[in-house]
Amino acid sequence: ENDFFRFHEVGKIFYEHTPERCGSAKLLYRLSSMFQSMIDEHIPAIKIKAETALAQTESELRGLGEEMSEADARMELIEVARKISNHSTEAIKSTTRDKSFWRRTAEIFEDVNSKVNDTSPMF
Repeated sequence: ENDFFRFHEVGKIFYEHTPERCGSAKLLYRLSSMFQSMIDEHIPAIKIKAETALAQTESELRGLGEEMSEADARMELIEVARKISNHSTEAIKSTTRDKSFWRRTAEIFEDVNSKVNDTSPMF
């Protein structure tokens, strides 16, 4: 590299006009300076975006309410499953006046039947 800038015709001319740009060490320094400038320019905006996203996430997390223990979460899930089971049992036994469960069930079966029939060959 040094020989190129000292003895080669083109390298010699280039070194005479812009010695600050000749050599890998100077290139490394110049690139490092450019990268540092770019980093310094963009970091504040990135930091603001990250802080905003963090604040929004923390706000959403607070909106979910207090954290439950694992035991409490299990009990809550059991309670939800029990309610679903009770509602389904009531609908199946027809112990309520609400027949919407059966209407919706019939609609689902009719929809599935229609889709299955649509896939059958036309011959």
